[in-house]
Amino acid sequence: MEMVVISMLRAPLRAEFGIDDMGFAMLGSVVFAGLLTGNVTGGLLADWYGRRICLISMGILFCVAGTLSAFAQTLWQFIFLRFLTGIGIGSMIPVTDAYVLEWSPTEWRSRLVMGLIGLPRPC
Repeated sequence: MEMVVISMLRAPLRAEFGIDDMGFAMLGSVVFAGLLTGNVTGGLLADWYGRRICLISMGILFCVAGTLSAFAQTLWQFIFLRFLTGIGIGSMIPVTDAYVLEWSPTEWRSRLVMGLIGLPRPC
């Protein structure tokens, strides 16, 4: 989803900030770096502070940073805010997966786990 949003913004970003193809590639990489950082730290934060608090706070981070990126004045502000957006999204993924599995009936969990990680349904 994030790459679709960034690819739709290619022409406006080029006009607004004057970035070339290398700068555009860097922007996509920064978003994925944020996703990686969020994925690595999301589970730890949920363990330390609780899943609910982590999910709410990372959702707020995602919404605020995503909204503020629309008002960025410089390319570096935009890059930083998209990095924070990636952290918010990345942190919410392991927490929501844990919630889905925790709330699901026991007999469905193996199918849900396989579906969440993209593997075919177990026999």
